[in-house]
Amino acid sequence: MKSRSKFVLLAFSQKRPDVSALCNNIGNVNRKQGTHEDALSMYKKSLRIQLSVLGCNHPDIARSYCNIALTDANQGRHKATALMRDK
Repeated sequence: MKSRSKFVLLAFSQKRPDVSALCNNIGNVNRKQGTHEDALSMYKKSLRIQLSVLGCNHPDIARSYCNIALTDANQGRHKATALMRDK
């Protein structure tokens, strides 16, 4: 999955909301498969794109913070979870 997701992402401009959604969805798949570090990487990539394209007040930003917090919580990273929750 990892190599396919990289190929798909390379095929698209990195500064588009649909690419951000794709990164988020790949992160969801990774989290469900138990590859939490890969999930975090994709969620953070999605967040970076969202912040640059949509700005910090868009509702999708909250979803990204929530996904990062949930993944951190599943890994026992409670300080990181609190940081994301507070954003």
